[in-house]
Amino acid sequence: MNTVEMWQVLEIEPTKEEDKIVAAYRTKVVTVNPEDDAEGFMRLREAFEMAINYAREDDVLEGEEGEKPEAEKTDIDRHIDKLDEIYKDIFSRRDVEKWKEWLSDPLCLELDTSDNMREATLVYLMRHFMLPMEVWQLLDQTFSLEEDKDVLAEKFPEDFLGFVVYRIHNEDFVDYEFFMPREEYNEIYSKVLKPIEIPEKPTVFEPDEYECMDDSYIRSVSITQAEAMAYLTKVYEQSRGELPEDVNIDENLDILCNIVRYLKAFDIWHPIELGAEMRALQLSGMMLEATALARAVVFDKIIPVHRYASPIAAYLLLKLVKDSDGTEGELDEADRKEILEKSKELIDEVEALYPYSSMLLVAKSYYQFIEKDYPEASDTIIEVLDDNQKNTEAIIILKDISKEAAEYYEKKREDGTITEDEKLELAWSYFRLEDIDPIIPVLDTIEPNDDIFYGYNNLYGRCYSQKEEFEKAEPYLAKWIEMMNDMRKKSAAGEELSKKDKSRVTRAAFCYYMYAQCLDHLKKTDEAEEYYKQAIELSFEDGTDMNEELFYRESLGKMLHKEKKYPAAMEVWNAMIERIDHCVPAYIHRQETAHAMHDAQLVIDDYYNIIRDFPSYGKAYGLAAKVFIIYKQFEDAKTVFERASEAEVDSDMLDWMRCRIMEVEKKLEDAEKLYLNIEQNVREEKSDITDTEVLDFYSDLVAFYMNLRDENNERNHLDEAEKYLEEGFKHGGPFKRLFWLKTDIEEFSGRKADSVYKEMLQYFPGDAAVFFEYGEYLRRDDRIEEAEQMYMKALDMDPENNRVNNRLMDIWQDRYNDYEKREAYDKAVAYATRQLELVDDEYYRIERLLLYLDGGELDKAEEDAKTAIDMKDDNVYGHNGLGLVHLRRREYPEAIACFKRALEVMEDKETPVPYTNLSKVYEQMGDFENAAKLIEQAMEIFGKNLSNRYSLARIYVKGQRFEEAMELYDEMQNIYRERLSETHNKWNASSVVKYLIKMVDVANLSGNDQLAQNRLNVLNAFLKEQGYTNKGLDEVTIGNERKVAADIFRQLGDFYLNNQRQYKVAIQYFEKCIRFMMKGGTKGPSRSIVDDVNVRNSIFKKSRQSAYVEKPENIDGADLKNIGDMYRFFAMACFNYGLKEWSVELAQRSMNCFRGACGDINKYLTYPTSSPLRLSDMAMLLFMTGDTEGAIRMADSVETIPPCEFCTYGACYDRILTLARIYEMSGNIPKAVEYYKMAYEKTKDDAEIYVALRTLDGRSSVK
Repeated sequence: MNTVEMWQVLEIEPTKEEDKIVAAYRTKVVTVNPEDDAEGFMRLREAFEMAINYAREDDVLEGEEGEKPEAEKTDIDRHIDKLDEIYKDIFSRRDVEKWKEWLSDPLCLELDTSDNMREATLVYLMRHFMLPMEVWQLLDQTFSLEEDKDVLAEKFPEDFLGFVVYRIHNEDFVDYEFFMPREEYNEIYSKVLKPIEIPEKPTVFEPDEYECMDDSYIRSVSITQAEAMAYLTKVYEQSRGELPEDVNIDENLDILCNIVRYLKAFDIWHPIELGAEMRALQLSGMMLEATALARAVVFDKIIPVHRYASPIAAYLLLKLVKDSDGTEGELDEADRKEILEKSKELIDEVEALYPYSSMLLVAKSYYQFIEKDYPEASDTIIEVLDDNQKNTEAIIILKDISKEAAEYYEKKREDGTITEDEKLELAWSYFRLEDIDPIIPVLDTIEPNDDIFYGYNNLYGRCYSQKEEFEKAEPYLAKWIEMMNDMRKKSAAGEELSKKDKSRVTRAAFCYYMYAQCLDHLKKTDEAEEYYKQAIELSFEDGTDMNEELFYRESLGKMLHKEKKYPAAMEVWNAMIERIDHCVPAYIHRQETAHAMHDAQLVIDDYYNIIRDFPSYGKAYGLAAKVFIIYKQFEDAKTVFERASEAEVDSDMLDWMRCRIMEVEKKLEDAEKLYLNIEQNVREEKSDITDTEVLDFYSDLVAFYMNLRDENNERNHLDEAEKYLEEGFKHGGPFKRLFWLKTDIEEFSGRKADSVYKEMLQYFPGDAAVFFEYGEYLRRDDRIEEAEQMYMKALDMDPENNRVNNRLMDIWQDRYNDYEKREAYDKAVAYATRQLELVDDEYYRIERLLLYLDGGELDKAEEDAKTAIDMKDDNVYGHNGLGLVHLRRREYPEAIACFKRALEVMEDKETPVPYTNLSKVYEQMGDFENAAKLIEQAMEIFGKNLSNRYSLARIYVKGQRFEEAMELYDEMQNIYRERLSETHNKWNASSVVKYLIKMVDVANLSGNDQLAQNRLNVLNAFLKEQGYTNKGLDEVTIGNERKVAADIFRQLGDFYLNNQRQYKVAIQYFEKCIRFMMKGGTKGPSRSIVDDVNVRNSIFKKSRQSAYVEKPENIDGADLKNIGDMYRFFAMACFNYGLKEWSVELAQRSMNCFRGACGDINKYLTYPTSSPLRLSDMAMLLFMTGDTEGAIRMADSVETIPPCEFCTYGACYDRILTLARIYEMSGNIPKAVEYYKMAYEKTKDDAEIYVALRTLDGRSSVK
C-alpha cells in the first residue's frame, strides 16, 4: 500500500495529527466486519499503522524554516552551504571538477558520516535538482543512490527517487555547456543584427518559482519546444476539423512568445532560447524576422553548432526556399543556391555531432524534399516519427513529401517511365496520405525484386490490415516477419547490415505488433500473445520510447481481456503500473478487468486511482457506482454521482447506474426518461457505453419495462419491452441475458416460450445453464417429464451443478407425494445428498430436512436442522425446521422454543412460517387464545391471505368465538363470489360452496338453528343460481367444469352424511359426484340405488334393470386416492341408510383404489405425513366389510406413530372419531357417545360431533 492509498482508505486528508488518524480509523472500523471482509479489514489496519508511523517519524523532507545561526550549524550543514554556492552559479554548477572536489570531502566518504551526508544532500536536491547528467552520475558513484533506492524510499518519495535514477542515465534537454553570459551573447548578436522585438501576447505566462533564479530560466527554456509543438498540433487538428470549437488555438503560441520575452530579462543565455525565438517569430507570421535570425546562425555563425537551434535555423531557411519555388518570390537563383549549400553544410555539421537530434532530422528531410529525393526524405522524417509518433511537424512534413511524391510518380506512371521501385514509393506515398483505395491496384502491378521485396510485403500486409481484411493481410505480414527475423539473426551473428536494414531492424517491435494484431483479429489468440510479448520485450530492451512499449502492453492486455483471460490481462495491467507511476490507461483497463473478475474492492480502488489523475473519465465513476449498487451500498453510489457532478462528468454509463438507483427508489418516471435519453444516444452512436456493455444496457431497459405494472399489478408495458428487446439484438450476436428476458416476455404474454429456448440451444449447445433454465420453464408449464430430460442433460454437462440436483430432488419429492412410491423418495434423497456433497450450506440442509419430514425420518431431519443452525445461528428456517421435528413428535416445549428462536432471529418481513407453526403448537395444546394471536400477528405483518384467514377461523371456532369465525368465513365466500363474477372460473364456485358449508357448521355449533337454516338456504340458493340443481346439468357440462361439479357434489355428499345425517341426500350427491367424474356425453344410471332398493322392497315390483354405481376409477388418468376417499364416505352413507351390500362393495372399491394408487395397501397406510389418518380411514373400511375387531385394532394402532403433518390436535382426533363411528354403526350407542364426547373434548369445531351428540345423547350434553 502506498501513501496515496493509505489516506484514501482512511478517507482523510494527509495529516500528522494522531487524533485525526485514530478518529478516522474508529469511524471506518465499525463498517468493516473481519469475518465478512477479511481483506478489507487488513487494508484498513495497514493504512492505520502506516499513518501512525508517518505521524510519529521525523520528516527529513520538511527542511528548516530559515537558515540556522552559524553557531548551531553542524559540519554537514556547512558542507551543504558549500554545495549551495556551487549550485547557485550556473557556470560552477556545470563544472564537474568542483563537484568532484566537493564529493571528495571525508563527510561524503567516511562510514560514520556518509549516510547522514547523503540524506542531507538529497533533501537539498529535492529543491535544487537541475544538474547535468555527469553531476548526477558523480553523486551516484559517491552515494550509491540507484543501488540504495529501496532503502532511501523509506524516507524519500518514490517519484523523486525515480527522477534521480532517470537523470543518472539520461541527458537533460538543456545542455549546460552552452550557457554563456547574456552580455557576451548580446555583443556577438549586435554585430550582425539589430534587436528584434517579440510581440507581447494576451495569454499570461506564469513561470515556476525556484530558490535559484537560474532554475526558473532552465525550466522556462525547457518547455518552449513543447509549447511550439502544442500550437502546431492545434493548427493541424483544426485543418482536419478535429479541434473542438471552444479550444483557444493561440494559447500555446502566446505562451511561447511571452516565455521568450521573459527569458531576455536573465543575465544568462542559452542557444535553446534562440531556437525558441526563431520559432515564436515563424509561428507568429513574422517570417522575415525569423529568417533574419536564421541567416545569422547559418551564414554568420553567431553561435557554435547546436543540436536544436542550428537545425531550426537551417529548417526555416529551407522552408523559405520551398515556399519560394514556383513563385516570383524574394529569392533569386543565386540566393536559393547559397541557402541550400550553407544549410547543407550546417546540417552535416550538426549530424556529425548530434546524429540523433530530431530537429536535425526535420531539417535534413526538408533538404532532401527540396532535392526531390522523396524516398530518402520520407525515410529521414520517419526516423523522427519512430522516436515520437505525435510529432505534428514531422507528420505535416511527411504528408507534404508524400503528396508531392504521389503526383511525381503518377506522372511517371502515365508516361510509362515508372520503375518497380518507384511504383512501391507511389504506393507508400498514398499510404502515408491515408488514401488506401489506390494502393492495392498499384501493388498488384509490381513485380518485386529483392531490393523492394521487404517493403512490398510490409505495405501489402499493413494495407490489408488497415482495410480490416486480415485473412489477406496474414501471408504478407508473415513474410515480413520472416524477413525481419532473418535480418535480426544476421545482426546477432555479427554480420554487417546495410544502413536501410539497420533502420528496419529498429522497427522489429512494430513488425511483431502488426502481426500480433492481425492474428488477434483472426482469433489465433495464443500465437498473437507470443508476438505481442516479443514486441513488448524488444521495445523494453530498446528503452527509447516507453509509450510504444506501453501501447504494446495495452494491446496485449485488451486482447486477453476480450478473450476473457482475465488473470493474464490483470498481470499486464499490473506490469504497466509497475513500469510507470500513475499509468492512467492501465488503471482504466485494470478496473474493467477487475469488474469482469468480480473483484469489487479493486474496482473501487482503481476508481480512486483514475479520478485522482483523470477526474473527467466517466466510466470509472460508472463502474464504481455499479459495484456499490450490486452490494446495495446505495449511499456510496450516490457519493460517486456527486463526485462525478463536481467533475462535470457527462456519461451515459453513469446515467445508466443512476437509472438503477431510481428503480430501487421507485422513481420510475424519472428512470424511464433517463433510460430513453441514453437509448437514443446509443442508437445515434453518441454514447460512452461500449459495444460490450450495450447489450447489458438493453437488458436493463427491457427488464425495466417488463417489470412495470399498473394499479391492478398487471404488467402493462410488455410491448415496449419487446420493442427494445429487438433493438438490443440488433447491437450484437446472441446475448444470453436478452434471451432470458425474451423467454420471460413470452411467458408473461401468455405465449409458449419453447421456440426461444430451442433457439438458445442452437447458439449455446454446450451450456448447461440453458438446459437448466429450459427445464425450469417446462416445470412451470407442468411438463415435468420434459423438464426432467432437460435437467438430466444439464447434469450430464455439469455433474457438479447443485441447482440441477436440487430441482431433480424437487421432482422426485413431488412424485413421492403424488404417487407415494418409496423409490421416488429414495431418489429424491439421493439428489438432495448429492447437492450437499457439492455445496454443503444451510439452504440445502433445510431442503433435505423438509424432505426427511415428508419421508417420516425425523431423526435425520433433526440432524440436518441442527447442522444448518450450527452453520448459521440466525437462520430462521433452520430453527423453524427443528421446531417442525419437535412438533411432529408432540414435544411441545421444545417446538415452542425453536419457533420463538426463529422469530427472534428473523430480519424484516422474511417469512410468516414461524408464526403459523407456533400457532399450530398452541392449537394442538388447546391454547386457542395464543394460537389466534399468532395468526393475527402474521396477518398484520404479512397481509390477510386466505390461508391465514382459514386457519384463524378454525381456531376461532375451537375457542367458541363463533361470530368472529362466521365473519371470516363470510369474507372468504364473498372473495370467491367476486372472483367467480370477474373470471367466470367455476372453481371459485366450489370454494364458495366450501365456505357456505362452513358457515352452516358454525351456526350449528353455536346452537343457533335458525341461523344454520338461514345459511343452508343461502347455500341452496347459490347452487340453484349456478345451475347445480338443474336436471339437464349432465348434458350441458363439459371439460373442466365437470371436475368442478364433481367436487361440489362431493362436498355436499360429505356435508349431508356427516354434519346433517341425511343419508339419502348424501347418497344422491355422491352419485352425482360420480356421474360428473365420468366423461361428458356418456350415459349414466337411470335411477339412484336408493330408488332401486325402494322398488325391490315394494309389493309392486316391476321388471326393471337394477340401479348401479359407475366406476370412475377405470378412466385413464383417474385420481385413485381422491376416488377411494369418496367411495369411503359413500360407503358410510349406504351403511347408515341400510344399503349394506352397497356399503361392502363401495368399501372394497375404496380399498382397491388405494391399492392401485400405491401398488400395495401397506405402502398407502405407511405414508409418513398422513399415516394416522389413513389407518383410521382404513379401519372404517374394514368395519364396513365385516372385520370389526380388525377395524378397532387398526384404529388403536394409530397411537403408536407420529401424527399427521397437518394435524392440529394434541392426540389423534381421527382415531377417536373413527371409533365413535364404528361403535355407533355397530349399535353400541353408549360406547359411541363416550367416544364422541372424547372427540368433543379434543375440539369443538367439528359439526359432525355436535350433531351426533345432539342426536344420540340429547342437546344438553353438548352445551
